[in-house]
Amino acid sequence: MIWIWIIGLIFGIYMLIKSADGVLNASASIAAKFKISPLVVGLTIVAFGTSLPELTINIISTVTGNGQIAIGNIIGSNIANIMLILGIGAILTTIQLREETVRKEIPYAFLSALILFSIVGFNLIDGVPPEITRANGLMLLAFLVIFFAFAYRKLPRDTVVEKVEASNAKVAFLFILSVIFLFLGGELVIRSTVKIAEYISVSTYIISAIIIAVGTSLPELVTTIRAGMKKQPDIMVGNLIGSNIFNTFGVLGLSALIKPIAYPPFVISDLFILLVGSYFVFLLGFFRRKIDKPSGLALLLLYALYISMILIRR
Repeated sequence: MIWIWIIGLIFGIYMLIKSADGVLNASASIAAKFKISPLVVGLTIVAFGTSLPELTINIISTVTGNGQIAIGNIIGSNIANIMLILGIGAILTTIQLREETVRKEIPYAFLSALILFSIVGFNLIDGVPPEITRANGLMLLAFLVIFFAFAYRKLPRDTVVEKVEASNAKVAFLFILSVIFLFLGGELVIRSTVKIAEYISVSTYIISAIIIAVGTSLPELVTTIRAGMKKQPDIMVGNLIGSNIFNTFGVLGLSALIKPIAYPPFVISDLFILLVGSYFVFLLGFFRRKIDKPSGLALLLLYALYISMILIRR
């Protein structure tokens, strides 16, 4: 019986990734047909689309009362991005960091980890119920708006909207179909996670923080490996750092706004690992302007420590 749910989890993650691509492509086509500025497309559709699997899982898990999946998905995905995937990229090729990335994106990613750590930490100190409230969600979304404002200022203004050959009916059909399969995939992932957790007697947090988090980050992992092999590290850094920022401020903020997210108190230790990893990348950017192979190995060791910690804690 367990194998049915394992297959269901894998297939659900695959559905999430493929349907998210469909929503992203259809949305870009719709924007082009209505001659919406590429600036707006870059700031909304692309940013939204790359975190669509995480957003879908979080909304479904939050609404259905599976808060551990929601918080585990975000924390696990962010840790995988900045330690596992960025570490693999640095081993493949030395990552030279742009001035813009060092001054804006990396500090903002560190800020996102610090704010989430502070929210959970203050709740523990004050002895209030361990949950991310709607007020916290609004605050996180406000930080996302500020980040978008910074991003808008650096985007090029001379881009042109591309012409789309597909008919309006075809684009609309693909969009609706992709959205349907997106939520079907998300529902399958949530159901499979709960069943597997019950069968092997572990928390849903563990499965979401390891399997779901890495599964939904597979597109970033593939992009990173290809970029590393082609010696194009700028692609991977912007993708991973931007994903962490949007996951924390956008996905978690919107999820908490829909319904407060309850979480187990032990997530403070996971957030500390995320904070350490984010600060390490911040220091590398500020002092060295690059992430080389030894630094990549250090990030992978930190990720191994994180996996060992949550497996022992089970």
